[in-house]
Amino acid sequence: MALESIQVSAVIPARPERIFQAWLSSAEHTAFTGGQATVEPRVGGRHTAWDGYIEGVNLALETGRRILQSWRSSDFPDGSTDSKLEVILEPADGGTKVTLVHTEIPEGQGRLYEQGWVDHYFTPMKEYFLEEEEEGNGESGPPTAGNFPPPAAPPTDEDWVEDDDDMPTAPPAAPGMEAPDEDDGDDEPDEAPKPAKKAPAAKKKAPKPPAAKKKTPAKKPPAAKKKTPAKKPPAAKKKPPAKKKAPVAKKKAPKPAAKKKPAAPKKKAPKPAKKGKR
Repeated sequence: MALESIQVSAVIPARPERIFQAWLSSAEHTAFTGGQATVEPRVGGRHTAWDGYIEGVNLALETGRRILQSWRSSDFPDGSTDSKLEVILEPADGGTKVTLVHTEIPEGQGRLYEQGWVDHYFTPMKEYFLEEEEEGNGESGPPTAGNFPPPAAPPTDEDWVEDDDDMPTAPPAAPGMEAPDEDDGDDEPDEAPKPAKKAPAAKKKAPKPPAAKKKTPAKKPPAAKKKTPAKKPPAAKKKPPAKKKAPVAKKKAPKPAAKKKPAAPKKKAPKPAKKGKR
């Protein structure tokens, strides 16, 4: 049976050591592919991926550089030998160049796995490690006991300066209780004592705010006026019943007159005979 080989590569936004660690972790291999994976991270340890669709054995491991595994899928024909998968990790701009060299694939399946490495490994791996990078560079959370600044040390005698302006002053004496001036032995008249500062008047308590005015109950809207029932139109006056006319006596039909016999035709008088010509 003829065998096929393919090679695909992509730049993944993570360090080579980080990708090496995630590839050999059951939890992370499951997370960045989306299918259940189990990995024994040692030479001779078994590995599965995509819910058992892929299985094999770790043949060689070089931390942060190379992973060599035997590899087969459920689509391999019965009796076919395992293929070989070599994962090569190289530093590159933007992360790590990951190259997959897949050899000894059964004939006719090379193109299928070539697209599968891109769709089901490289694409989700980029999203997985990019999200991890963004979370790592995000703003720190609330301060904890480990990152609070140490409390400030109390001031020592050396921290005090001799400048009178900076020295704390004693509270002023109450009026009439000023201490007498001590005689310093000088003949010069002492300066007139400065008037004692009056103690600050006690602050008047702020007057209590006036009690909130009781809200006058809102006037209830006047009850809607009852609608006066519409006046019914006056009933039409009944027309008085028409007075019945007295029945007219039926006239008896006149008896037909007896037909008169036609008069006999009048006889015409005979015309006088015409006189003969003489």
